Amino acid sequence: MLQIEQGLRDQGVASCLAALERADDPMARLFLADVFSATERPFKAFEMVEAVVQRFPDLAEGHVAQGMLRAGRVEIAPESSKKEVLASATASFEKALALDGTVAGAVAGLAQLDMLGGDEKG
Repeated sequence: MLQIEQGLRDQGVASCLAALERADDPMARLFLADVFSATERPFKAFEMVEAVVQRFPDLAEGHVAQGMLRAGRVEIAPESSKKEVLASATASFEKALALDGTVAGAVAGLAQLDMLGGDEKG
C-alpha cells in the first residue's frame, strides 16, 4: 500500500516539475518544496527553495521558506555549527521582512529562532 501511495506521490511531483518547466511559478515551487519537506526529502526541498530565492530574489515568501528550512536544521546541527545555522536562518527571515514587512511567517520564524537559540545568547 505504501509503495502505491509513494508511486502516486512521485507521479504528482513529476507532473508538477514538468509543468514548472513550461511556466516558472515561484509560489508553485515553494508549494512543491513543502511537499518535499513533508515527505522527508529535505535536500529536494532545499534545492527548490534555493532556486526560488535565486530566480526571484525580491519574493519575500521565498526567503521565509528558506528561513523555515534553515530553522529546522538548528536542533539537529552539531554544536560547532549551531550558531552559524541560527545566523543563516535569521538572515533569511530578516531579508523577507525587509522586502515585505507583513509577509506571513517571518516574525514567527524569528521568534522560533529566539527560543531555539536562547542558550546561545547567554
